Amino acid sequence: MTVANNKLYEVIEKHKDELITEICNRLQKLSSSHYEMIDFERHQEREEEFLDIIIKVIHENNERPLKIYMENLARQRSNEGYSLEEVQNAIRIFEEEFWDILVTHYPVSKELVELLTDCNMVFGLARDYFAQYYMDKTIAMQNELNSLKERFYKYKQGRKDLTGNEAVDQ
Repeated sequence: MTVANNKLYEVIEKHKDELITEICNRLQKLSSSHYEMIDFERHQEREEEFLDIIIKVIHENNERPLKIYMENLARQRSNEGYSLEEVQNAIRIFEEEFWDILVTHYPVSKELVELLTDCNMVFGLARDYFAQYYMDKTIAMQNELNSLKERFYKYKQGRKDLTGNEAVDQ
């Protein structure tokens, strides 16, 4: 781990509660969203889990845990009825608060710029992975719906009434 990554970890750990609280407060204020209906404790659990993944990716310079996490998150949020925009807004809020903690509590230096660049890349990947999996799931669902419509149409076209004549729809 680089000196910058060590410092990042120290800053985030020291201000983790503040960071999570700010993120949760902002998410609960997202009007007309699923986020405003979630209790604060549930927000804390979810945001701490996401923060742990972000820190792990930056610390290990390995995006695989993020990819797996975002795929699972996309599946879960899609099943819960979240829109892509809702989740993208939540990730943006998380990123803004993350940056705010770093800029406020990390000494201005070349290392800070490097960390912000790394963070920008990781949050960009998070948004991209989420959107990719979310859209893949949406397309698969649309294809399944189209298949069902086609099968229903074929069924309807081939129906006969009890006398053997073509069925007449009322």
